[in-house]
Amino acid sequence: MMLVLFAALITIQTDLETGKITDFITFDTGNLCMVTEGANLGRIGMVTKRETSWLF
Repeated sequence: MMLVLFAALITIQTDLETGKITDFITFDTGNLCMVTEGANLGRIGMVTKRETSWLF
């Protein structure tokens, strides 16, 4: 049995045929991103700044 833990804000890319992880993509400045919710849904852009929100 293999236990795998992933941190928040990390996306994994898997091979659909084998089910193995092929790449890790972190949420970091300089990466390309796409908005998936809200008023800006579908917009694509570059991450330029990260802010910490203490309200969850």
